[in-house]
Amino acid sequence: MCARMVAAGVLDDVQHVELWDGRLVRQTVKLPFHCAFLSNLIAELHRVVPAGWNDGPGSPLALGPWHQPDVGLALIRGGPRDHPDRHPTGAEVGLVVEFLNPSPDDGLGPVVAAFAGGGVPAL
Repeated sequence: MCARMVAAGVLDDVQHVELWDGRLVRQTVKLPFHCAFLSNLIAELHRVVPAGWNDGPGSPLALGPWHQPDVGLALIRGGPRDHPDRHPTGAEVGLVVEFLNPSPDDGLGPVVAAFAGGGVPAL
């Protein structure tokens, strides 16, 4: 959805927004801690992830018509060139690592529900 809005000229390609619950929302700022943690996690994943899987740091996932979040990290079935014209779907995801700063009132319920509704497997 956001990619189509960029292509149509509604958004420019430097605006940091994602589609969440049918609304365009600003992405959270990535702090140095997040970046360092993500780099270390990717290095460790490369040691254990079998062939046929690709890490997608900061990649959007197509979780349905109302949710297209940019996740911290997703482990995606296929190689980096397997999705040149679309974002991966929940069914192609084996792992999502997300950095969230919810308020105590929000909890993680809406986030977990959106990922589960988009086909991301949950434990």
